[in-house]
Amino acid sequence: LIIYSMMNIASWLGLGLLHQATKSLAIQDYAGLGRKFSVVGICLTVIMLALIGMPPTAGFTAKLILWGKLW
Repeated sequence: LIIYSMMNIASWLGLGLLHQATKSLAIQDYAGLGRKFSVVGICLTVIMLALIGMPPTAGFTAKLILWGKLW
């Protein structure tokens, strides 16, 4: 649960940072921000992959342990 909390906080902080850069909520205004903020884009990509539980991330390990305990 700690890992999930950290991933959720990190994803919202990253999205908040991009929102401050664009001053908009429209998805079209986020086009091209990957080139301008490449480090933030890479970090958000890894965080989002961890949230869905891709194997090389901590999200996979957290889900594996959680589902193992529930099973």
